[in-house]
Amino acid sequence: MKIEEFVNALEADFFVGVPDSQLKALCDYLIYKYGINGTNHIIAAKRLSFICKTAERGTLSIPLLRF
Repeated sequence: MKIEEFVNALEADFFVGVPDSQLKALCDYLIYKYGINGTNHIIAAKRLSFICKTAERGTLSIPLLRF
């Protein structure tokens, strides 16, 4: 499955997480598609901080968190 198909199948519109070499293809695609604008994609420095970033968003949408 191509990474674009995978992301579309998730039906998520918000992605946040700590960069991980095992998820490089996913990270690269999200940066390409959304950049790091804070609206759809946030790159967190620490694992705990991405939970806070998700909570700060305060919407009903379901985020995809990557560890």
